[in-house]
Formats: sequence, structure tokens, C-alpha cells
Amino acid sequence: LTYWTVYGFVAIIESFTDVLLYWFPFYFFLKTLFLLWLMIPSFNGAATIYTRILRPFLVQHRDEIDGHIKNVKSKVSAVASELDASTSH
Repeated sequence: LTYWTVYGFVAIIESFTDVLLYWFPFYFFLKTLFLLWLMIPSFNGAATIYTRILRPFLVQHRDEIDGHIKNVKSKVSAVASELDASTSH
């Protein structure tokens, strides 16, 4: 689970910077090495990234993230109840 959490955040970051990163020589080779370092259990790369970078960031911004999630949940709930009301007539 730690690997997929770290991979998800790497994929999000990469989606914003992909235009710039593709210009670097050996980008795909280095990306493959990085992903292998994350995946192979003997290197423990995903756990290292998670404990040193990702977890402190998430803990620091926990309240803000929870607020956004609560806001999205209320909007989705409102839209769902609107759709339910419109289809029941």
C-alpha cells in the first residue's frame, strides 16, 4: 500500500511537469530506475519516501485536506439529492 501511495503522488507530480521532464536525456531510463528502487523490497524506497517526505507533508496539511474532502462530499451529496429529486417526479 505504501508503494501505491508514493506512486500516486509521483504520478500526480509528473502529470504537471511532464512537458519539462521529457526534454531531459535518459528521462525514461532514470524514471524506470526510480520506480524499481521504489518497488524492490530490499531497497525499501517507497517506505523511505513515505516516512521522510510524504507523511510529514500530509500530517502538516491534514486539516486543510480534510476540509476540502468535506466540501467535496457535501457538494456531491447535494448533486445526488438533486438528481434523486428530479428523477422521482
